[in-house]
Amino acid sequence: MEEECPICLNSFEVSDIAYPLCCATPTCHFNFCIKCIYNLQQSAADGYQMASDGSNQLKVHFKCPQCREKYQCNTYPSELIVHSVLLLREASTLEPSLMVVDSGLNATILNRRNLFLKSVSMEDLQDATRRLDVYMREIGKETTVPPLDWDLWRPLIAETSEGLSLPAALSSSPMHHEEIKQWSDPTLFYGLDELMTCDEQEFVTHLMVQGEPELLAQGAHILHGILDMTTTSTTQPSFNTCAGSVPRAQPIDPAVLQRVRKLYPLPPRMPRCVRMPRYDLNGRTKPLKFEKDDKLSLIQVRGPAGQLGLRKGDLVTHINGENVANIDEFEAALQQNGDTDDNFWLAVNCDEETAKALQLRYQKMTREKVHFRKHG
Repeated sequence: MEEECPICLNSFEVSDIAYPLCCATPTCHFNFCIKCIYNLQQSAADGYQMASDGSNQLKVHFKCPQCREKYQCNTYPSELIVHSVLLLREASTLEPSLMVVDSGLNATILNRRNLFLKSVSMEDLQDATRRLDVYMREIGKETTVPPLDWDLWRPLIAETSEGLSLPAALSSSPMHHEEIKQWSDPTLFYGLDELMTCDEQEFVTHLMVQGEPELLAQGAHILHGILDMTTTSTTQPSFNTCAGSVPRAQPIDPAVLQRVRKLYPLPPRMPRCVRMPRYDLNGRTKPLKFEKDDKLSLIQVRGPAGQLGLRKGDLVTHINGENVANIDEFEAALQQNGDTDDNFWLAVNCDEETAKALQLRYQKMTREKVHFRKHG
């Protein structure tokens, strides 16, 4: 690790090394001091930069001075990454002063510390640590983000904080469970996100991450309805019949979705709902064959059932919206009236285990403030 900033040649602070500003290039380890970061940040904020001949040149973009790669990942914008690094460097530099009484500090350090304590909250510092850790993992860096001494910071910030550190445009308060309808997760939609309105995405996400099997089945049913309308109608599908001219949600870059699925894996058995033709329970050839231990786990899928997307290992959980737990309940539900086409709705993997797994995944993503960057 270099001991000097390669730009200004001043010695690195310990915090400059502990919280490096790494670009997205895996082989690039260029790092520079906090003063030079501020200078580059200011240059990038200007609309134009004055050239030596007095003319206005195009603005400076905030990129790695060595490899020209952006300080950006799919989960967070570059401004938030840079802000997190600056916040943690300043906190790390000031942390030793927290153990010293005011009379033992010079005026410069005392004012700097008090101003910082008034401008941040514990949430800001913890979020910055979390964001930087996610960013490092996402760009493939081996660096571990060292935590601050929370026991030192917590009582002092509680006394003085006014919570002003994050700019309004970047601030994002934690998303509580009851506020989930303000957030959507396109990785749950089987590629149907471009056919859904923002409200539809938020509503289906709300159903699928509550940790309730019945709500999970409802979400899967809605997604199948959208898919069914896509294949049978020339109009844009929408389960919200009052949507009218409500615009569709903007498409998400596929690379973003792939990255999120990698960082936050989906359960191995995802919920699905299909509409199947009714079949004879006493027939010689049945499209569905179950385990012999009375569970509704599929060991064989034949004919149209496989074409509809059902797979070996899927767990049948609902028929026509009603929960079924064993073979007897499945056969009884199958003999009841279906829809007008003599079909029945079959939901798989809408069980307690999958519902809880999706709920925990959602909670982790919102704790780490994951958002999806639109493109196009």
